[in-house]
Amino acid sequence: MYQDLSVVLKIGKSVEEIVQEVGVCQGDNMSPVLFMFLMTAFAETLETVWKEKGIEIVTIQGVTEQDFEAGNGCVKSHLIPQYTSRSLTALEIFQCLYVDDGAFVFATRGEMAKGLNLVYEHFARLGLEMHIGRDGTASKTECVFFPSPNFFRDIVPSNALAEEAEELAVHDDCVEGMLTDAERRQYESEKSRIAREDVAYDELAETQSIPVMDGYVTFTRHFKYLGSYISYNLRDDFDVEARLTSASQSFGALKNCWDNPHMDIYNKYMLFRAIPMNLLLWGCETWSLRQVLLNKLEVFLHQSIRRILGINMTQVQEDRIRNDHVRQMFYDIPRVRNMIAARQMDFIGKVSRGDWSQPAKRMITACCANKRLAQRPNFHNKDALVKNLKLLFAPVSDVVIDDRGSLKDWINEVSDETYWTKLVRCLLDRDANLPERPAHWTHRRRSPRNHDRDREEHPFPRTPPRPRRNERNNSQNAEETGASQPSV
Repeated sequence: MYQDLSVVLKIGKSVEEIVQEVGVCQGDNMSPVLFMFLMTAFAETLETVWKEKGIEIVTIQGVTEQDFEAGNGCVKSHLIPQYTSRSLTALEIFQCLYVDDGAFVFATRGEMAKGLNLVYEHFARLGLEMHIGRDGTASKTECVFFPSPNFFRDIVPSNALAEEAEELAVHDDCVEGMLTDAERRQYESEKSRIAREDVAYDELAETQSIPVMDGYVTFTRHFKYLGSYISYNLRDDFDVEARLTSASQSFGALKNCWDNPHMDIYNKYMLFRAIPMNLLLWGCETWSLRQVLLNKLEVFLHQSIRRILGINMTQVQEDRIRNDHVRQMFYDIPRVRNMIAARQMDFIGKVSRGDWSQPAKRMITACCANKRLAQRPNFHNKDALVKNLKLLFAPVSDVVIDDRGSLKDWINEVSDETYWTKLVRCLLDRDANLPERPAHWTHRRRSPRNHDRDREEHPFPRTPPRPRRNERNNSQNAEETGASQPSV
């Protein structure tokens, strides 16, 4: 490709010249193209060897492309006739490859050990190297063990480990004033339980290092992939805390901008939306948030707005300034709940209108061919998806989203990109007009599950007008003053 090229190495007083016979020059536009060819060849040839070695490939079931387009299927809570239907199609998840980052799913630890050695050998065949740990150093290639539900119920750490876990479960000031005493006790008990499970996780036989060639691959509690953390307990607590830390650091770094009197509020608003809020909501499309985590994100939003506007807590208490009024003062910025829902709905719209070969589209209606456990399952991403679908269609009187997120209720809307974009915009803009629905689309269908049920949530909940609240407060103060005066 390049002729008469040489590399000159200078080490101290020694100078060596080596003829360059392979590779491309630094900064050449052909470098990423050749690298993508190489990674594609790696993935395709590895799958063939993978099957020859008999390593199990994770398989999920979902509706066919024709059923998806026709609206036959649901997001969650599949019934027995649905996940045992013969019309379902199987989807094999061999690997998730993004440039030079890859993720593999294994059913057992034994297959993981076999697969890691196979990947290492296959990389070496193509002149590449998988990073493994040696001589006590952790490996950049990491593994995560996802325990089954109730796995830690019978595993109790020793007294020393339990004391260490209690020290890790520090008090969280972010929940002060947001929860009742019973809810706070439940939250702190849950944090202590998670801390004990973290300590017990490191002591499991399943999480010990796996030998690979002349090194090993270590396990981690939280695996970072494309900027987001995937935790072993499949909760988003660690990822949300990391996002809050990153957003808080960026907000503090912009202190001079917030305090600059020559910078108007609108520019501060745009800067706040562009940097701190984008860092806060990175990867939120896959979050499944409990109310406590959502409250933490809302606290960050309102604390930041008050800091920018110069509103202290004394003013908030004396003037009875509500959070919705604070947001209206800051160019009516939507709450975090709406921002997350808008991002997830925008992502779902792009995925649903994408090609059927995309795994993300087929995962929308994916289900497991086994009965659900007797206990209530943890709140997961599909629960959040259905919840946000209900929030999105709350102002639309002709559409009712059921608890299973049936495709028939929203497939027409998501297939129309223009309509869907305008509808998602209504989550962020209070004054945005609802798009008109074509006459041939299906209208509201009542069912016993949703018959005469009030909307659980609205994108912009109504609050009493400020003049009315002021009159109410003044009347209360007058009554208190009159009650405190002595009778004559």
